[in-house]
Amino acid sequence: MTTENAPRLASPAALLGEALPELLRLQQRLSLSGLEFDLLLQLLAAAIDPDQATALQALQQEPIGAGVRLHTLSRALGHGGRLTGPLSSALAPEGTLRTWGLLQRTDPSPMSMAFERYIVPREVVGLALGRPGLSPLVEQAGELLRGQAQEGQELHRADARQLLRTLASGKCAAVVARDLVSLRAGLAGLAASVGHKLLWVAIDEPRGDSAGGELRELLRVALRDALLHAAVLVLVLSPEDSRSHGGARQERLHRLARQAKQATVPLLFIKSDSGGRLGDLELRLRAPELPQRRAYLESALQSRGLRIDADSLQQVAEQFQLGLQGLGRAVERVSTGRLASGSQSAVQPVELGQAIAAEFAEVAAGTGDFLPDDDDLHLDDLKLPEDVTEDLLDLMARCRYRRQVFEGMKLGRLATTTGVVSLFVGPPGTGKTMAARVLCSQLGLRLLRIDLARLVSKWIGETEKNLAQVLDAAEDGLFAVLFDEADSLFGARTANVQSSADRYANMQTNYLLQRFDTFSGVAFLTSNFERGIDEAFKRRLTTRIEFPMPEKETRAAIWRGLVPGSLRLSQRALMSLAKTELSGGYIRNAVLRAAFRAARLGRPLRRADLAEAVAAELRAQGRLSEPIAGDIDEA
Repeated sequence: MTTENAPRLASPAALLGEALPELLRLQQRLSLSGLEFDLLLQLLAAAIDPDQATALQALQQEPIGAGVRLHTLSRALGHGGRLTGPLSSALAPEGTLRTWGLLQRTDPSPMSMAFERYIVPREVVGLALGRPGLSPLVEQAGELLRGQAQEGQELHRADARQLLRTLASGKCAAVVARDLVSLRAGLAGLAASVGHKLLWVAIDEPRGDSAGGELRELLRVALRDALLHAAVLVLVLSPEDSRSHGGARQERLHRLARQAKQATVPLLFIKSDSGGRLGDLELRLRAPELPQRRAYLESALQSRGLRIDADSLQQVAEQFQLGLQGLGRAVERVSTGRLASGSQSAVQPVELGQAIAAEFAEVAAGTGDFLPDDDDLHLDDLKLPEDVTEDLLDLMARCRYRRQVFEGMKLGRLATTTGVVSLFVGPPGTGKTMAARVLCSQLGLRLLRIDLARLVSKWIGETEKNLAQVLDAAEDGLFAVLFDEADSLFGARTANVQSSADRYANMQTNYLLQRFDTFSGVAFLTSNFERGIDEAFKRRLTTRIEFPMPEKETRAAIWRGLVPGSLRLSQRALMSLAKTELSGGYIRNAVLRAAFRAARLGRPLRRADLAEAVAAELRAQGRLSEPIAGDIDEA
């Protein structure tokens, strides 16, 4: 077709018709210049109108399927084919059109800038046709969700309100969450309530960023697609990215946040744990509230033909602070077990508890050991001073009734966190660990004693990862955690950093400080050296309870309670043993030492065995002892 016979170029605005208002809103949100907007309209019109494409092809004197050359665009816009400065700026790689992926350059190495070819990606063409699409990269990594307008029924009400305010304001936020099923459904409803769809994209590339170019392109087109679809962009970060404080990947995410804010695209980063700061604020999501958990649990059980009585349902919903994803997996595990056994009886709380605990068995095994349950042990058995016992009873009440007080009495605003973190301080053997065991036994919680050798890793970031896993499980109500010798992990930060070891130790303490700010589980810390614990951490404690060395009368009572009934001791003999200042733990060691000595000699336990065992305990501590065997024998 000759140039004379070719269709004349029509006005792009006239050809785009009904799509023009949407395109004008796009121009406003991205602050496109008049020339940038004209370039976009010219290429869009050619993409949707055959006559316009034919006219441009005649003007270019070659097919435009591979793209419209820059000199052709210059002529179409009335620049006479010249490569002007404004035109070059509008099509520069750092310009808005190419940064946002509205135009795409197709030829890698033209002979000159005038021969560069440009097209409009199909996702942008779809906007002009009223049906914008998703780029292949985004389709592979995520999905576009259209929810029913609701205020996040799957989420804690306070979290839902905060997220709704964040979405409405157009701010960028980092959301710390583990239950992605509840979160995705809740966010879709919240986005719909403010007139948006939800674009959910997972970023799961390796930490080394070997595919950095692909990540950069994914972030670019994901932000563009969110803009075209009027969607909230949700980026689910990998665990490594969640805790990272720097690096090329973090800088790309920060740059994306700035772009999103400029174009008022709501952006949420979903993180598995607190770490490097992203966005304007960070929200740590709680488990859904008790009525939500109870209703979901009941519905999930009924859908699988399983029965549970009301009291058992309430007990499980109260104890386990899981999201809907965790509860659903537990029900599925119970259902599978019931099918195998053929049982038709009502589901029991212990059955669901075991199913939930099984999900986190690997986490527990990698960080510590469960201490034995001892239902027969009570606080009175510890022979503690009355004021210490009262403090422990108050602590038990805080653990047991915190949801009743914070949610039922609406007093949550008075507490910085719903969790319980208690520090037990005192000399060795004064009953600190035993008190934690008794409290957990009374509360129906298992107690996981953290093994620092398993928890602390030489690899950067791994210690924080291990801590995050175990504290997350504790928040879900699966167990309480016990940090023995807490000063070794919660030690004071080093002001004068002189080595990488100092720097990483400070990073661990900073992580713990931040993590315990929002901790909602139960944790016990014991220490013989309180001065070694960071002062900032002490301010985050729920309670501090001091365990003193027992008085002489208390030591006598401990001896009476531990010595087997087969060996009868008079009050005088007990007081003679109690003259030696030993804590309850060392008295227990002495009784066991004496019993094993008697067994080795093949005879019953004698008073002299106890005296010798006391002397041995003192020698082990590097202390001198006075002879007490005669006093015991005479008694």
